[in-house]
Amino acid sequence: IATRAHAGKAMCPRCRADVLRNEPDWKTWSKDEPCACACGWATTWGEYHRTYQSRQLYGGNAYPMFRAFIDRWPQARTPRDKMLAIDWLIHACHEDALKRWARPAACNLIEGRMTEMIPFLDDLAYGPRSTPGIREQRREWDEKPQLQRWRQWRAGETTTPWGEET
Repeated sequence: IATRAHAGKAMCPRCRADVLRNEPDWKTWSKDEPCACACGWATTWGEYHRTYQSRQLYGGNAYPMFRAFIDRWPQARTPRDKMLAIDWLIHACHEDALKRWARPAACNLIEGRMTEMIPFLDDLAYGPRSTPGIREQRREWDEKPQLQRWRQWRAGETTTPWGEET
């Protein structure tokens, strides 16, 4: 709901209908612009934005991963299928966390601070009970030069690469 609202399509809290912005270009939006539904509910887009602002509800880069999980969950009939779907989502969040210098979706999915989440996911993926060959793939990945900031943070030489306090 927050992701759609951020893209200019709010959901009326009274009747659940779509409420569209007048102007499709987000750069020209005004917080004072009316956000009104045909059912009579009304506010401004600025007030609507404050309902999800600073709550980390906006899907951002994680939205496609969560959308894919929601789409595949109904097909997961057995406990094994469900565990594989959950494993896929956690893996996708872990992979996303390693690619971007932003707050990883895993922090919301599993609930934890970034400084806790990355080591937790690393141990889950590469720990002693992980799939054979995975640790070797991790070593190859760790040697990539674009991960210099990551390695410095992991070694305790800098604050987190995302700017979050430890």
